[in-house]
Amino acid sequence: MILYQMNIFFNFFIEENLSKKTIGSLLGISPDRVRLWIKNYLLYGEAECKRGKPKKESFEEEMERLRAEEEGNSKKIEVINELKERFSLELLCKISGISKSTYYRAMKRKDKDNLKKKTKIYTSNAKGYTNIEEERLKI
Repeated sequence: MILYQMNIFFNFFIEENLSKKTIGSLLGISPDRVRLWIKNYLLYGEAECKRGKPKKESFEEEMERLRAEEEGNSKKIEVINELKERFSLELLCKISGISKSTYYRAMKRKDKDNLKKKTKIYTSNAKGYTNIEEERLKI
């Protein structure tokens, strides 16, 4: 029934330019409901106003969104690291929109990555203090 009403609504609203009150009385619904439909139509178009659940993100789209989110957090964490000497960590996290636990988790992950790189340098074929120091400084 709602889908049928919405099809009639589109006809009244787009083609005949009737008022919200008139459309509401013709369809037997409140003018507030008509106003909501008009708002959704203007913001999202006709397809968004149709009844039903929104389409789920595909796995690839979700992974892409999560990667972009993670990349954004890593940039924020870099900025926090640069500014944490001058400002409190709590303030920087609040401004950047990430929690302190996210910051600490990222720092812990970074430490693990650095430890793996250092271990690889020391166990690789690079012998001698000079070679090891050169590789270590690249990190």
